[in-house]
Amino acid sequence: MVPFYFEIRETDRWILDFARDFLLSFIWQYIAFHSRKPEYMEHIEYDFSKAVRSAKDEKLDYLISTIKSAWKAFEREDDDLLWEIAREAPRGGCLSTMMSGLPAVARAGLSD
Repeated sequence: MVPFYFEIRETDRWILDFARDFLLSFIWQYIAFHSRKPEYMEHIEYDFSKAVRSAKDEKLDYLISTIKSAWKAFEREDDDLLWEIAREAPRGGCLSTMMSGLPAVARAGLSD
């Protein structure tokens, strides 16, 4: 189990930005927890490419497909898929099996 905190502010936000911020907040907290490096928590960045690099640096390669799938959904403006990935990430625990938990239609949308 990984502790996770995300503050939801009472403002209008586009679901795509909210889902990105929610997922990347979780990813950075997950990397900090598993690497035991609190510096990942100092300035959480909502940048998919930096999250991929940090996952590689920390040898958390199983996170990379989740980050890249979310990145692709964000670029396509597929808010439903991005929110599903973001919503399931913390509940999936380790994330290494998260993609297998997505519906087949969602997994199919990520293959191109």
